[in-house]
Amino acid sequence: MKKIKYFVCLVILTSVFNFNTSMKAEAASTIFMKPAEGGYSSFYGPRWGRLHAGVDIAANGIVPIYASTAGTVTKVFDGCANVSNECSSTLGNYVIIRHNFNGKIIDTLYGHMRPGLNVAVGQSVSKGQQLGLMGTTGNSTGQHLHFEVHPGGRASNSAVDPMPFLNGTMDSQLPTLPIDWHKGTLNVGQVGWIKIDQPINLWKRVGDELEYDRVLKENELYRVYGYDNLYGGQYNVGDNHYITKMDTHIEYRNGYMEWRGIEFNRNQVGGLDILKPINLWKKDANGKLTYERILNPGEFYRVYGYSTDNGGQYDVGGGYWVTNMSGYITYSTPSKDFLDRAQKRIY
Repeated sequence: MKKIKYFVCLVILTSVFNFNTSMKAEAASTIFMKPAEGGYSSFYGPRWGRLHAGVDIAANGIVPIYASTAGTVTKVFDGCANVSNECSSTLGNYVIIRHNFNGKIIDTLYGHMRPGLNVAVGQSVSKGQQLGLMGTTGNSTGQHLHFEVHPGGRASNSAVDPMPFLNGTMDSQLPTLPIDWHKGTLNVGQVGWIKIDQPINLWKRVGDELEYDRVLKENELYRVYGYDNLYGGQYNVGDNHYITKMDTHIEYRNGYMEWRGIEFNRNQVGGLDILKPINLWKKDANGKLTYERILNPGEFYRVYGYSTDNGGQYDVGGGYWVTNMSGYITYSTPSKDFLDRAQKRIY
């Protein structure tokens, strides 16, 4: 295969692919995102004669806690009745999420949260999805989030320093999948996707040189893992393969759409603002409702559908429902154009 040190494209565009420095940009640019705003008040390592098995993030006020990366909720403890130190559990209210990176299992743990968590066991969560609010339940001396990372799962008792995961230095050690994709989930390290509008070359980098691989065809889809300014600007589509940034030939989109300041999930249709305390109900396969807990004013929940059963109820995910009661909740939805784009995105 012929190697070239440079090449000339029909059009060479030198636009720089920018990432913001906010948490939302962090969520797009690294596999794991910082799970809450605030400063690090304590790090992994020996503390008070024992191992402090995670990092603490502290902040005042109403502080949302987010899933550090996509996964499935495996444990929820929501037994603390208030935000004081009245829980017997060391961690207070906490959530554990399991992440599967092409067979490599990692658990993340979120501790000391306020009561009224937003997720349930078995629920799939996306990266940046709100789990609840920062609190000081359990063995805690002030409001903060205690965050742990457990390769192999928490049952293996193998907590490691979370900081390499949060700053992206562990990304290269997690397995990736093939570069071609069709309506799958976002891969480890993926930041977006490319649709081919007109035939364009696929290149493979070998050291500082490029090798022509093949011509990509119209309407093909490729995962994107990064961007750099080499050779006029190229998107990394995995396995050292690159596509040149030519806006007349390709269309790049992020895999992340935001509404109300958080990620808009696939199949989501809108959201509920809680105005007054109202019951959250769990519905089984037979349609039987079981009282779960009280939702508090100021909380926000994603909505995935609506049923006229039981006087009218909103589906808030995970088998949970909120009754349509005027004055207690407000339902809102993005524009039709936004919903159309959200349903058409390729993940």
